[in-house]
Amino acid sequence: MNAVEQLQAFEKLSTAEKDEMIRTTFKVEAENVQWSSAVLSLSSFGTVRAWQAMQGRAALNLQLLQGIVNDVSTEDAFDLATLPEAMKTMSDIARKGFKSWREETLDVFGTRITIPLLELDDPEIGRCRAALLRR
Repeated sequence: MNAVEQLQAFEKLSTAEKDEMIRTTFKVEAENVQWSSAVLSLSSFGTVRAWQAMQGRAALNLQLLQGIVNDVSTEDAFDLATLPEAMKTMSDIARKGFKSWREETLDVFGTRITIPLLELDDPEIGRCRAALLRR
């Protein structure tokens, strides 16, 4: 959720402010830079609330980012506006790896707590991860 807040603040900056940030940070000439927003996680984004907060921004983990880098490493110019393809990959993984939700009730010092648990198809997710790493 912090990532989305940071992106929202950045997206409010003017084009000139963003260009200056690129020039200063990377010591390059830059003008009218085109931006694409993505949220990077070490593994997953966990909650429905987190997914909803991204509001259509690309969701990437390290394996997906590596796959993108491998795919574009031979290109002279790459437009990050093509990140929706990575989002499609993430959606495919979510569709293939999701089994169901189930509830489990725990007794915590005499208090019963019911929590939702996500059932995943771990072998399928492993196959997806392996395919991304081969790219």
